[in-house]
Amino acid sequence: MRMGRLLAEEGALEAGYHCVTRVVERRFAFGDREKEKFVEILRAYEEFCGVQVLTFCVMSNHVHVLVHVTRRPETMPDDAELVRLVRRAELSYPASELERQLAEMRGAGDDAGAERLRGRFLRRMWNLASFMQGVKQRFSQWFNARNERCGTLWEGRFKSVLVEGTGQTLSTMAA
Repeated sequence: MRMGRLLAEEGALEAGYHCVTRVVERRFAFGDREKEKFVEILRAYEEFCGVQVLTFCVMSNHVHVLVHVTRRPETMPDDAELVRLVRRAELSYPASELERQLAEMRGAGDDAGAERLRGRFLRRMWNLASFMQGVKQRFSQWFNARNERCGTLWEGRFKSVLVEGTGQTLSTMAA
């Protein structure tokens, strides 16, 4: 079981967030392909945001995700790693444009401008709200394009509950 191995390896995990989000009007929107795409996006944003998805369950009209938000590292990703993460998450801001602008600013000696630009992305990392917002937004864009529809897909903001305790508490919550 992935959850049990992760908790045993980490040992230090003592808290997580149980997040739930529902499809508008509780419509059944998740078939097999939609579930697959949601998980793909979830994993991409997990890497981009620097959080750990401990476990998840994608139902036909709502989603449960148990997330551990890791601490902001002392050393931030360098430009190349940041571009890679943006590319992986397929953010609305193209990774190629970020790469071009950073190289241009660095080449012109505008390190302060490059750091401001980097800050726009780094603020979204190690943050539960940004993680969930990004996943929901990216999935909505994909779902709406696939189904030739527009408008909101989600019933409001996601709900989250802090789950504190040892790995055993998180394992129980996951079950």
